[in-house]
Amino acid sequence: MWPSPIVINSNWYVIFNAQNIQIGVPQALQAAKLTHGILHFKKIMENETLPQEFMGKLPLCMNQYTPIFTTMRHPGEKEDTLVKTSTSNKLVILRRGHYWSLEVLDSQGNPNSILDIADAIQEIINNTEHTSPRKPSIGTLTADERPHWAKARAMLLEKDVNKTIMNTIQQALFILCLDDDEPKGDEETSQLCFHSNAHNRFYDKVFQIIVFKNGRAGFNGEHSPMDAPAMAHMLEIALEYLSSIGNNFGSKASSTPKATPLHWVIPDEVEKEMKVSHARYTKELLDSDLKVLQFREYGTDYIKSRGISPDSIAQYSMQLAYFRVHGKLTATYETGHTRAFYHGRTDVVRVCSSEGLEWVKAMCDTTATPGKRAKLFDTAIQYHRKFLSDVVSGKGIDRHILGLKLIATMEHYENGRPMDKIFSDPLMSKSTNFLLSTSNVPIKELLPNGGFGCMYPEGYGICYQLHKNSLHYSIHTRRCCKETDSEIFKEALIASLRDIKELLEYVHTAKSKL
Repeated sequence: MWPSPIVINSNWYVIFNAQNIQIGVPQALQAAKLTHGILHFKKIMENETLPQEFMGKLPLCMNQYTPIFTTMRHPGEKEDTLVKTSTSNKLVILRRGHYWSLEVLDSQGNPNSILDIADAIQEIINNTEHTSPRKPSIGTLTADERPHWAKARAMLLEKDVNKTIMNTIQQALFILCLDDDEPKGDEETSQLCFHSNAHNRFYDKVFQIIVFKNGRAGFNGEHSPMDAPAMAHMLEIALEYLSSIGNNFGSKASSTPKATPLHWVIPDEVEKEMKVSHARYTKELLDSDLKVLQFREYGTDYIKSRGISPDSIAQYSMQLAYFRVHGKLTATYETGHTRAFYHGRTDVVRVCSSEGLEWVKAMCDTTATPGKRAKLFDTAIQYHRKFLSDVVSGKGIDRHILGLKLIATMEHYENGRPMDKIFSDPLMSKSTNFLLSTSNVPIKELLPNGGFGCMYPEGYGICYQLHKNSLHYSIHTRRCCKETDSEIFKEALIASLRDIKELLEYVHTAKSKL
C-alpha cells in the first residue's frame, strides 16, 4: 500500500454499541468514561493479569498487546518506520483541529477519577467553543500520501516547539478526538470514525478514541503494529469494566491537572503543504463508499444449531453475492491468524475455490435441485474448514511466497540477480490480486461494527462480525470504479443470506425425516 495514505488504505475502525455506552450523556463525561476504561485495561496489562488467550487448549501469543501504548508510526520519503517509545501519563486531546495534553494518571500510575477527567475535558470544550476549526490542520497531513507527510513533518521539526509537541504525541497513551458531529446511526458513525474529519485526527498514532457531541463514539486504529483482535479485546475489557462500575464515577480530588494547550508553530511552506494535503484527502474521501449491513434475521445461534461454522456461512454469503453481481468469482483474502506461534500475525485463507464455484453456479441455476445444492455446499464448506485449519496451524502459503518474493527482490536490486519467473507469471499476479478482501473481527456486541478499506480500486473491503442473533458486515468500495457499488453488494448479501438459510432449512428438514 505504501506510499498511499494510511487512512482508508490501512487504518481501520470500530464503533461502540450506542445502547451500551448510553448515548445522550454529555460529551465530556462520555470521553472521560471511555478514557478511564482504557486506563483500567492498561493497569491490567502492566500488572500482567491479562488472561491468557487460547485456541481450544492451545495458548496464543500475547505479544501483540505490547505495542498498544508504546508505538507510533513515522512517515518516510522511502519507507515508514515504527518507533517504540516510553509512555507518559498523558493523553493528547484534539478538538476542532487544536491540540491539548492532559495528565490522566497520578504519580503512582493510578487513573484519575472519571469526574476529574470529565472536568478537564469540559474545560477544553469550553475554551474552544467559540474557536474556529483549524482546517486544514496538522492532522490533515497525516491523512496524505506518506512521502508528502514525511517532507512536511521534517519542516515542522525544524522548530523546537514542534519537536516538543511531536514528542508529547508520541509518548501519549493515545489520542482522544472530540468531534462536533452528531451521527444518527451506526452507518454514519462508522463513516465518521473510518475516514472523516482528518483535521481532527492524527492517524499515525496506534489508536484514537473518537467521541461525538451526542455521545456516540468509536475508534480508529493504525494497523501495522498489531491486528484487530488485540485492540478489539482491549476495548471489550474497557467497556465491560465501565458496565460493572455503573454510575460510580469516583470522587473529585482537591487538586487535579488541567489540560495544557499545544501550540504548533507552522512555517509558511507547511501551511501550503496542508492545503495541498487537504485537497488530496478530500478527493480520497469523496471516492470512498462505506455501507453497513446489520442482518438481523438470524445469527450464530441459528447457524450452529444447523451444525455449520458461522465463519463459513459468512464467507460463502460473500462468494454468492460476488458471483451474482459480477458473474464470476475472484481471488478472495480471508485473514487467518497465526498466533499459535511466537510473534505470529496472519496468513491468508484462500476462500475462492473450484468447490465454491460449483456451489454458487448451482445456487444461480434454477434447474438445480435443493439436494444438489446442499451436497455442493457441504463440499465447499469442508474445503474452507480445511484451509482455515491449515492456516492457523502454520500451513498457509502466502506468507512463505511473500518471503521468497522479498528475498528475490532484494537479490535483484543488490546483486543484479534476475527475478524468478514465477513472480512475473500472470497467474501469480491474478491469484494475489485479492479483489475481495475480507476479515472477521471476533468481537462482542459491545462493538457492533468495524471495518477497513478495499485493497484495489476495483475491489471490496469487507469486515464482518458474527453475533448470536445477527450478522454484521462493513462494505467498502471506491466510487471511481463503475463495476463495484457498496449498496448493490449489500443487497446481494441480504439475498444470499436468505437463500443460504432456505438451503439450511431444507437440509435440516431432510435429516429430520430420516
